[in-house]
Amino acid sequence: GKSAILCSLAADYLRQGYNVLYVTLELSEDIISTRIDANITNTCIDELEKIELNEYLRRCEKGYTGKGRIIVREYPTSSVTTTAIIGLLADLKQKQQFVPDVLIVDYINIINPARSEKHFNSYSIVKATAEELRGICVMNNLVGITATQVNREGIKNNEVELTDTSDSIGLPFTLDFMCGGFQTETQRENNLVFMKVTKNRYSGYVNTKFILSLDFNLMKLSDISEQEEQLVEKNGSQAVANNRINRPLR
Repeated sequence: GKSAILCSLAADYLRQGYNVLYVTLELSEDIISTRIDANITNTCIDELEKIELNEYLRRCEKGYTGKGRIIVREYPTSSVTTTAIIGLLADLKQKQQFVPDVLIVDYINIINPARSEKHFNSYSIVKATAEELRGICVMNNLVGITATQVNREGIKNNEVELTDTSDSIGLPFTLDFMCGGFQTETQRENNLVFMKVTKNRYSGYVNTKFILSLDFNLMKLSDISEQEEQLVEKNGSQAVANNRINRPLR
């Protein structure tokens, strides 16, 4: 669900009037753009291609009232360094007068650092990339968002820990905020994802857990209802999934 969450965040920033630069190194520009379209228009991905242009524009106007712009750029996996992002930022500013407020990189393990050393390994590569991306964001006054995967131990665990970060523990050492997502098969079938804050430089609140709704058809991450939130507090997140399974059809 990495890209689904990132696409949902991109759509939310757009609604708030922020400019977003989305750099994808895994999925194509078309796929990312379609997912964000689905979120903005509140339309299932499979239905997007079937609706007429006028209806599509009507749903855009209904789902998006902000002034934010988004540009999606695709690079081949692991073929570019962070220098490409620096050049892209300069190019967009000069040629399109586009200055982003938010930079989303999908995802950090498949872009390389600009600097290289003889004895670079996966730990130092990912750590160096994180440091350089953070530096780009600081210099350009950007909110930087990216994603990573869990390692083998993380796959086995029931929830995400800071040490479950794939390739390099140097990544969470560099980040200001880190949040892990995980779900059971039942939760996935019911569009639920369990989140856990694993690092937070902005406050002392870490290891905080909460559950959100993640609709893969609409690529939309959202709060659960107050009733479902009470179920989580009382009986755990699985109770919400069970409640959705047992919910009578209308």
